[in-house]
Amino acid sequence: MTLPDPHPRTRRFGAGERILLVEDEEIVRQHIHRMLVRLGYTVLDAVDGEAAIGILRHPDLQIDLALCDVIMPRMNGVSFWTHAQRVEPTLPFLFMSGFPPDTLHQDGYPRDVPILTKPFDELELSIRVRSAIEGRVRNSGLHP
Repeated sequence: MTLPDPHPRTRRFGAGERILLVEDEEIVRQHIHRMLVRLGYTVLDAVDGEAAIGILRHPDLQIDLALCDVIMPRMNGVSFWTHAQRVEPTLPFLFMSGFPPDTLHQDGYPRDVPILTKPFDELELSIRVRSAIEGRVRNSGLHP
């Protein structure tokens, strides 16, 4: 017996692509994780930038997008982004923050990395994640 989909209006945007979700607040991370899974993505969680670097360095994992909070303890999102560029320079990033982008730009946030302002809903998340992943495909020459 198949149970009905509890989110019948949820449209799947992903095809199993791997997203590295980097968020220090557990409740927020779990909520975003569930949304991404409903959208059709495979999600790997990290509690901070240091944990995320460990995941990126795993030789058998291909990560299609890093979705990363900007403000975190131990290693913030910008520091993680800087390190990740050395490990995987073509990895697309999508930052997220509860702070306005103008405030972040004053603190050294890289202007060429898109930002998703918290709180966001599943539709906004789906559009921004898909856009970031497709941007990587277009920029790599894999897609006309």
